Amino acid sequence: MKTAIKFVAIAIFIGVTKGYTQEQEPLKPIVISNDFHFKDGYVDFKGTDNLIFLPENRLEKKSRTIGIQFFRVKAKKDLGLPPVFYLPGGPGGSFFLDMFGRKYGGKHGLYFGEQVTILNETRDVLVINQRGNHQIQGAPIPDFTYRYSLGDPKAMTDPQEWAKNIRKGFLSYASYFQAMGIDLRGYDFSHLVDDLEAIREYYGYGKIAFMVGRFGAQ
Repeated sequence: MKTAIKFVAIAIFIGVTKGYTQEQEPLKPIVISNDFHFKDGYVDFKGTDNLIFLPENRLEKKSRTIGIQFFRVKAKKDLGLPPVFYLPGGPGGSFFLDMFGRKYGGKHGLYFGEQVTILNETRDVLVINQRGNHQIQGAPIPDFTYRYSLGDPKAMTDPQEWAKNIRKGFLSYASYFQAMGIDLRGYDFSHLVDDLEAIREYYGYGKIAFMVGRFGAQ
């Protein structure tokens, strides 16, 4: 049995927290948590599905606040070992509840469930999705997928035409997101690193270990 978790608009999160546990301490960000229990014939996980609210752009004093989603599964036997921060690949990769078990399908779901099972025996496991990821189920995040028109295939064999078209597409999408009020300066590696640090500090972990893949490894 698993608990269906649906996130709604950020404004709703801040104004209405019924059904969630809201934790807030001085100098700490707000974290909203929802308990989940995922169980099938292969795995049995109990944990929380969380949103931590952080500045979109830490270099801007008046930056809006966004939510970064992550799962936390506490160690079955606490030996005081550093927790594992599990980071998805991509960019654009995401984890969701179904991936804890085999029913997700495919090798990624199978490997993920096995890895978390082994790690979770003696360590807390936190599975952290990248900020701005539109694939997170139920989260109100615009589709950041980068698209651009390839144009005439014959013309695109010219490297200069190819580069020109990529630049045109990039500027077009940058303008599109900026018009929506999204501060693109907040979606770089430094902000991703600071998100991890904010989560580490929130739970008071002195040290952390990583399980990463592809983009997450960077």
